[in-house]
Amino acid sequence: MDITYRSPDALAPVQALTWRLLAGQSAAYGAAWGNFGRELIRNDFARLYLLESGHISIQTAADTFQLTPGHLWLIPGGIAARYCCATTMHLNWVHFNVFAIPELDLLAGGAPRAMPADAASVSRFHAMLEAATTSQPMALATALAILGGLVAPFFPAEWGDLLPDARALHRLRPALDHITSRFATDCSVGALARAVHLHPVYFSRLFKATLGIPPAQYVTAIRMRHAATRLGTTPLPVKAIAIECGYPDPYHFSRAFKRHTGVAPQVYRHAHTR
Repeated sequence: MDITYRSPDALAPVQALTWRLLAGQSAAYGAAWGNFGRELIRNDFARLYLLESGHISIQTAADTFQLTPGHLWLIPGGIAARYCCATTMHLNWVHFNVFAIPELDLLAGGAPRAMPADAASVSRFHAMLEAATTSQPMALATALAILGGLVAPFFPAEWGDLLPDARALHRLRPALDHITSRFATDCSVGALARAVHLHPVYFSRLFKATLGIPPAQYVTAIRMRHAATRLGTTPLPVKAIAIECGYPDPYHFSRAFKRHTGVAPQVYRHAHTR
């Protein structure tokens, strides 16, 4: 589900924030969780973890983080890591994104970060998960409001610490518009570079330096956003939605969708059409 909040300040550097809540659960897990830490996982969404018991080890290329009860942990999207727990644990988790412009995730990249959590945090997390299980507007708004409160301490005080360079973003705007309007057709690096009159190599470097992800990953994110909307609001077969998104092979589409959202298309549809 997506909810967009718009700023009443016309001069604000960000005019709207879109919160996307993908999935969440409170459950007990055994040592097999995370495939015993053998699988290197990278997802295009942030994770918010709150342990009630046990502990988790998260190993990135740069460091290893030990998660224990008493803290909220934010694991940004776009980082590759191995996840494992030694024996058993009880974990509250939610997968989500926060976008400032289409698919510019404010919480992508960087290292896992922790904030102190108290008993009230556990209760609020449970309330958020319970509210998110219904499709009623008031309940969904409640879930997003609680999520926002839990995540707020991880945001810096100034927009400049979150946003890309304004001039570079303006330079890339025609390519971003091209992706938004033609995501199912030709969104190759060559086509996007031509839209902004840049050499493909320089364009790719500028794109990643500005938005934090390569052009192809951004295109995939736009396609998955459209797919999620169609899965939740239409009865179209998954194969038809895959074709709409530029995937003639539904198997490749399903793999991309699960990597982006954490769940298979049919699971996502079931959770968002009850």
